[in-house]
Amino acid sequence: MSAQQHPSDPRPDEHRPDGPTRDRRTRMITAAITGVLAGTARSVTAWILHRLDL
Repeated sequence: MSAQQHPSDPRPDEHRPDGPTRDRRTRMITAAITGVLAGTARSVTAWILHRLDL
């Protein structure tokens, strides 16, 4: 993935005055993936318990 840069500021994300937007995007993506994995784990656990008749 390439870093998006402000059109008028050639500096990398980390050094721009408005802060590292890439970090916020990464946190959002990480939260989404974590949510999906947690939901999948719950579904698998429920399915296993159902199959075992617990």
